Amino acid sequence: GSAGTAGATGSTGLTGSAGTAGATGATGATGLSGSTGLTGATGSAGTAGTTGLTGATGSTGTNGTNGTNGSIGLTGATGSTGATGATGLTGSTGLTGATGSAGTNNAPLLINSIAPLDLETGVSISRAVSVIFNNAMNIPTIDSNSFKLTGPGPVFPVIAGSLSYDSLLNRSTFKPSVNLTASTTYIATILGGATGVKDTNGNALAANKVWSFTTGTNLIRPIFFSSVLSNFAVIAGSTVTSTGFTLINGDLGVSPGTAIVGFAIPNPGPGTINGTQHSNDATVVQAKIDLLSAFNDAVSRSTGSISMSGDLSIQPQPILPGLYTSGSSMAISGTLTLDAKGDPNAVWIFQMPSSTLTTGVASKVILINGAKANNIFWQVGSSATIDTDSIFKGNIIAATSITINVGAQVEGRALCTNGAVTLLDGANVSKPTP
Repeated sequence: GSAGTAGATGSTGLTGSAGTAGATGATGATGLSGSTGLTGATGSAGTAGTTGLTGATGSTGTNGTNGTNGSIGLTGATGSTGATGATGLTGSTGLTGATGSAGTNNAPLLINSIAPLDLETGVSISRAVSVIFNNAMNIPTIDSNSFKLTGPGPVFPVIAGSLSYDSLLNRSTFKPSVNLTASTTYIATILGGATGVKDTNGNALAANKVWSFTTGTNLIRPIFFSSVLSNFAVIAGSTVTSTGFTLINGDLGVSPGTAIVGFAIPNPGPGTINGTQHSNDATVVQAKIDLLSAFNDAVSRSTGSISMSGDLSIQPQPILPGLYTSGSSMAISGTLTLDAKGDPNAVWIFQMPSSTLTTGVASKVILINGAKANNIFWQVGSSATIDTDSIFKGNIIAATSITINVGAQVEGRALCTNGAVTLLDGANVSKPTP
């Protein structure tokens, strides 16, 4: 069949008028869309032949052309951006102020410890009274008016004696001129306020310090260990170190240091503790306070002392109970025998206020006739060394350090106020029975 006639082209849509430019120019009206062109008529079908060929398919009429869209109104011109202000100049760095001078330590004046303790009983009649202050003291302010000991009676008579001051420890000590009366209560007073003791910065105690104690019946009594302190076999100020297979029977503590080295807890090590470890906790802090009191107690004993220095094992044996004082060091090179003469309360105190205690290899301390390790006290002003394979008895109270060498056995305590306690392979410290 013949091709259909092409449809007429649609008329072009009117162009929209341009929008007026404004601050944010208005959008021009959208132009009208042109009408769609008419579809051409379909061609008529060809006459069928008898077996006529199929007429060619009529051409599809051409679609009318789409009307042109109206032009988009002009966008209003964008206002110009204001110019960026110039960057200000960086100010010069100010000069560092001069370092101020160190401030003065002006801590309030306090008493750290006393000896004897308040309400302590059974105090030796030869006992001196001492206090340790937290600050260095103005020595002339410590006199018979500001530090005194009074006895029993209606007028509480003042006890005669002498005063001394240890500037290293800030410790003031009153030593009675004669033995105190047995089984008697005494009152010690440190005066505070404007007329009392003062430190080097002029600080006075806020109030009087007053405490009492009662003497016992024996000339020499044990150094007082509180119930807290008595639980410990070893105490150090800085570090407790075990090297090898060591053993401690009793509590172990360190303060103000914290290091405990060579034991199964907290560091893997072969050392064994049959007791509780205390690393600067409240328990050992209290024990250290009590240890300082015990040390002061031992230092202050004076009346009835027997001078004995050097090698104790070459002195006439056995050594009877008593207070033994050395102006230098003490040593045990061989065997030292202590004889209680059947008195289970017999006491030995060995003083080395400014020196050392050493034992020889395989030396021995032997106890006979009821003598007890718990009633033996070794007050050492510096360091104690218990040498290889020694057998030692008694409580060591040392200021600087304690070393217990290979295989040494201590029935007693190793208590160090300031420094370290060290145990070497095979060393053993066992808290004594009361």
